[in-house]
Amino acid sequence: MNDLLSELERERRKLNELGQALIEQSIPLCSSKELQLQSRRVDELLIKLHHLISMEHNT
Repeated sequence: MNDLLSELERERRKLNELGQALIEQSIPLCSSKELQLQSRRVDELLIKLHHLISMEHNT
């Protein structure tokens, strides 16, 4: 689970940095395909983490 948490934190950091860069350039966040893809990666990792935690609580 530590690997998953590390990966999640790394991907969240990328998402935040990308979002900040877009804001600084006055580019709407909703217009960035790259930001949407990165957000999707973070969402997928969060789902994996949620499933992992759920499985641990059910055992």
